[in-house]
Amino acid sequence: ICSQRLPSMSFDGVADSVLLVPPQGKYVADSLGKILAGEINPEGKLAYAGYDDMDTLFRQVQKRKKRGEQKIGQFIGYRYTDMIKSRAKYSFGHGLSYTSFEYAAIKANSKSVSFTVHNTGKMAGSEAIQIYVRCNTSGLQRPLKELKALHKTYLEPNQKKLITVDFEDLGIYDKESKKFVVEEGQYTVYVASSASDIRLRTTFQMFGQKLKASTQRISDYLHEVSNIRSESYIMEAHCKPMNKASKLKGISLWLFALTIFSDIIYGVCGLLFDIPFAEQIGVFLALNAAVLSVAIVLSIVYATSRAKAKKEQREKEKQATAELFKNAQKINASSVEKLFADEFDQLQNEQAKKTVTYKGEAESIYVYMAVDTDFQALCKDIENHFEANGMIISSSLAKNVVASLMSSRLLILRNKDTAISEKFIQILSSFFGTSALMESQEGRNWEKDSLLYSNTALGIKPRTLSQAIYNAQAEKQNVSFYAMTDVILDETASFLMPYVQFLGNPLETYTVTENGASYEIPSNLWFAIVPNKGESIDSLPAFIANLSSVIDLDVEKTSKASQAISYAAKSITPQQLEALKYRAKKAISIEEQVWKSVDTLEEFVNERTPYHIGNKIFLQTESYLSVYLSSGGSIAEAVDGMLSARLLPTILSLIKGNAQMAEVDFTQTIASIFGDEYIERSSKLIKYLVIDNSQKSSAGGGITSLQSEALEKTTEGDAKNAE
Repeated sequence: ICSQRLPSMSFDGVADSVLLVPPQGKYVADSLGKILAGEINPEGKLAYAGYDDMDTLFRQVQKRKKRGEQKIGQFIGYRYTDMIKSRAKYSFGHGLSYTSFEYAAIKANSKSVSFTVHNTGKMAGSEAIQIYVRCNTSGLQRPLKELKALHKTYLEPNQKKLITVDFEDLGIYDKESKKFVVEEGQYTVYVASSASDIRLRTTFQMFGQKLKASTQRISDYLHEVSNIRSESYIMEAHCKPMNKASKLKGISLWLFALTIFSDIIYGVCGLLFDIPFAEQIGVFLALNAAVLSVAIVLSIVYATSRAKAKKEQREKEKQATAELFKNAQKINASSVEKLFADEFDQLQNEQAKKTVTYKGEAESIYVYMAVDTDFQALCKDIENHFEANGMIISSSLAKNVVASLMSSRLLILRNKDTAISEKFIQILSSFFGTSALMESQEGRNWEKDSLLYSNTALGIKPRTLSQAIYNAQAEKQNVSFYAMTDVILDETASFLMPYVQFLGNPLETYTVTENGASYEIPSNLWFAIVPNKGESIDSLPAFIANLSSVIDLDVEKTSKASQAISYAAKSITPQQLEALKYRAKKAISIEEQVWKSVDTLEEFVNERTPYHIGNKIFLQTESYLSVYLSSGGSIAEAVDGMLSARLLPTILSLIKGNAQMAEVDFTQTIASIFGDEYIERSSKLIKYLVIDNSQKSSAGGGITSLQSEALEKTTEGDAKNAE
């Protein structure tokens, strides 16, 4: 393309690559030939974004501005697409090359950021690095990130270089002081290859001036974001109409005022015109008596009407209260989400019809998510994202992950190679446009430490969880993860106890207080546990297992992707996930036989050890099944996943060492309850549990002491599979 700017890019589907060439320049032709021949590396980056249909986009923006529905302000280019959770086809700063670059080891302070860049390809080249900054705690309406610095560096193949980049001025114009000031607060710095390709991020604290919170609404600037979606709920003041009683009161007051005014005027006239005093007194009394009689009658009528109105109001409130408590069992934490989901379902259907009728030109400020968004498409996107980042996962695992996310806030990631589990959570986090914060729990003294604070020789210091909470609060439209690695499972009760209420109520926020500081854990934060190598799942305390979802990571590595983890083109928000879950539960009916089988399993375990599936676990189990089925899975896969992820970990923890289970073949038991085709994952979970415990030579009864014959057959089968 010989142009200063990109044209509409809807044609690029028929091309393997697109090369943008400036139309003039002495050495353009020579450089173009060398690039096409592979002699030199293309190193340019776009200074603007590229779109599919620029004419339609321009007409839409122009139309909104004329109607007064959208102001531009500071939300231009990538600042606009960031805020509406969208992305241009070719974002600002985009550019490919014949080599690849890996970023690592980021450190930042209030003046600069440092990191390393590694040329992992086989060709020398330059990388144009972009530094974006965001104030997480600002009270003003600001973009999610702003470009503050650019740095271009040249690297030979396999060369690494430590780079330090100073920030440009971080000031913002303050209308109060009428000057540029640096706002105090927590900042995030992003090191990126383009506006949509964030490679590294970290935070730092800036000391400066505290600014007065803005009264502006983000929905005034962004056509796609209403004040409901931005959580800035603003309602007009209710104008109460004047009722009959209020009118009577007003007339009475006016009559009293008129009487006093008339008395004053008549008294002055009597003095000026020498009216006899006796005549003045007679007229004065007659006039006041007439007016006061009317006023008294109106006041009595007003008082009677007001008393009647109050009585009627009390009766209405009494009836409303009775009706509310009559249906109290139907009220739960998802009531508000249900209302919004119903509303957006209707609006989405209307939008879909308009799109068909008006050939895509219909507009609505209430667009909640793309019409074709569903769990099935989401799972496919997750599979593709993992493959692009060097890890192949099965479609059943993708469904298991999504169903687990929607039924629990605590994920247990199991794989013999803990490095795979850690890479898995990082790739999953990158799909949602975030970077999981990880922290090893190895060697922690839980009598002195907590997840929020570490008691060191230098004093009490915040730990990684506090940073994860800050990040999640600052990015409420993103799914965020905090991962604990090298975890001894039987120690989890020591550090997860303060978070049990949050983990058990996924739609609620929860405040935890330690060492005098309070943290509100936002509902868009998920916890993940990577157990220490060789840890057996039945070591997990039962009440923690009851809150968690266990995911066995059967994955394969691929060499297709570079070592750097890429971020998803467009992530789905936690609110959209909840809306999809509600629709799935409303649309899908679980077979009654499934619940009867669950009841049978509960009774079987309860005969040997106290076990009860409460209402919360039942609802979360229902969420798992509904989401899995709406993702395209079969009922057998859904039930199998539900058992292995949600119910069996708790049961295995409870029956560990139970004498009544010593001679029970538990795999056969659940097979007889649910059917052989329903327990593929579940039987593997039990089998691996037996092998893990036998390798650790654990003693005692329960499921860890199944017949040695069954253990030998299992081990023999694994050996044949390995061959």
